[in-house]
Amino acid sequence: MLRCFFECGCRSELFEGLEISRAADYCKKYMGRFPVISITLKGVSAMDFLGAKAMLRTVIGNEAMRFLFLKESPRLSEDEKESYRQLAALDSSGRQKFSMSDDMLADSLYTLSKLLRKHYGQKVILLIDEYDVPLDKARHYGYYDEMVTLIRNLFGTALKTNDSLQFAVLTGCLRIAKESIFTGLNNLNVFSVTDVRFASRFGFTSEDVRQLLGYYHLEDKFETIRKWYDGYRFGDTEVYCPWDVINYVDLLRTEPAAFPRAYWINTSGNDIIRKFIRMATPSTRREIEALVAGETVTHRMRQELTYRELYDNIKGTTPYCVKTVAVLNCWGKARSWGCHMVHHALYQKQNYSYAGVIEALSGAPFDVQFISFDDLKEDPRLLDHVDVLLTVGDGDTAHTGGAVWEEPEVSAAVKRFVWNGGGFLGVGEPSGHQYQGRYFQLAGALGVEKETGFTLGYDKYNWEEHPDHFILADTTPGEVDFGEGQKGIYALEGAQVLIQHDREVQMAANGYGQGRAVYLSGLPYSFENSRLLHRAILWAAHGEDALHCWFSSNLNVEVHAFPANGKYCAVNNTYEPQSTTVYRGDGSSFPLDLASNEIRWYEI
Repeated sequence: MLRCFFECGCRSELFEGLEISRAADYCKKYMGRFPVISITLKGVSAMDFLGAKAMLRTVIGNEAMRFLFLKESPRLSEDEKESYRQLAALDSSGRQKFSMSDDMLADSLYTLSKLLRKHYGQKVILLIDEYDVPLDKARHYGYYDEMVTLIRNLFGTALKTNDSLQFAVLTGCLRIAKESIFTGLNNLNVFSVTDVRFASRFGFTSEDVRQLLGYYHLEDKFETIRKWYDGYRFGDTEVYCPWDVINYVDLLRTEPAAFPRAYWINTSGNDIIRKFIRMATPSTRREIEALVAGETVTHRMRQELTYRELYDNIKGTTPYCVKTVAVLNCWGKARSWGCHMVHHALYQKQNYSYAGVIEALSGAPFDVQFISFDDLKEDPRLLDHVDVLLTVGDGDTAHTGGAVWEEPEVSAAVKRFVWNGGGFLGVGEPSGHQYQGRYFQLAGALGVEKETGFTLGYDKYNWEEHPDHFILADTTPGEVDFGEGQKGIYALEGAQVLIQHDREVQMAANGYGQGRAVYLSGLPYSFENSRLLHRAILWAAHGEDALHCWFSSNLNVEVHAFPANGKYCAVNNTYEPQSTTVYRGDGSSFPLDLASNEIRWYEI
């Protein structure tokens, strides 16, 4: 649209009746008055630098081909005509479309604008759409530094020292200021979606939509369009997606009862979004879920963020993991990280503890695996590389195994694992299945049993709590949330009761041979319960000494380390400022204040 308006030879009838046509003086001064160079770099997305250069040559060469008259322009010298021929020369080898040299490529926009100015006697307008796409692809495929240098040279000559330039308009996702691509451009004006002055220019406003619907006599569709396409808030303005609105209105003209569609889907590249969703921290995943549920998420923006920073802090490396935890249930890897089940009368009545544990594990410094009882029967040696085995859920369900505990090879494998020094953590009714006089088939390891009517005559005298236990160090007495908890759980002789409510054990710790086990009656997700689980796993694995390693004293703040990449960060998971003590990998520490939702990166 900008090219059509400004370019010499403009068809003025295209703008008749539009708002811009009312600005008669502006149209007289600018409409059809300038040579325009217009390119988009959206397609420069090769897997290597040579391929990317070939694509860039194609983009600029195709634009140069629009001005074939320059080859015969009486206003250009023979040397200038030869420069144009080099810009538009096709490659006879077939390896690429255009053959311009690397030096010519770097100067191509400057050269073309200079030739156009001399031919027209008028300065040039330069339009570059999605200028940062080549940088994103280069970062993804490993030739970022080479592409930064090329783009810097290309833009530097075209924008910085070009006296043939009237003005330039560039659009992109990120301001790449730190990469020095725009070095020396002190007169560069940046207009972003955070700029209140121009917020209404990034899409359709409600008034724009009403006018459009009124023109086509579709006023009754406004509320439908608002619900479907009013998806943005820029500055203080509610903004609609223009592509969606235009396409839906066009459809309504011929099909008045047509249902709205998501026209914007797949119209842009989402690779970077997918990558960072996969790399997301638990807090980010919670925020995505909140957005999907229609809630609001507030974050502080860093407009100067670069693609280098986005990728380099992590580079796909594995974060620091202090222990290996295996989640044992009937489906194993088939539902890795999944916690879905049907619920009817009460929301997640049988599932909230499993969801809470999985959520807490996703942000904890543990290498988490998922194994099924079938996996265990097929190869008991799976547990040789596990520090803590974990099972969560109600008895006689797929979560905890049910009748599978009647199979000696399963029961023996788990008991042997714990007896020989492994850790076990059970939440809810772990190994719950009435068999051979027991309900908890791992009662001996867990140190607790459930009264189901078969042990009413047993002495139950172990109720003394141990509030100073390592696992409880970050909890507030009387405020640990077990959800609905469990009824009828009592401690066996020798177990340590950590918390009990009215002679109902809610948490216990027990030694079994050389190993340790921890029982919890429930564990809905919370920051407090995440820390509780962290400590419980470390204690079960004899790993108390590893607590202050890449650790935050404030449970609202997480520390994630990527030793292979030499980076670590502190993450404030709340909407409030937080103060904490950050412990490094060597146990040293320092105080830190974080703003709401702030992530602070450091070098190891």
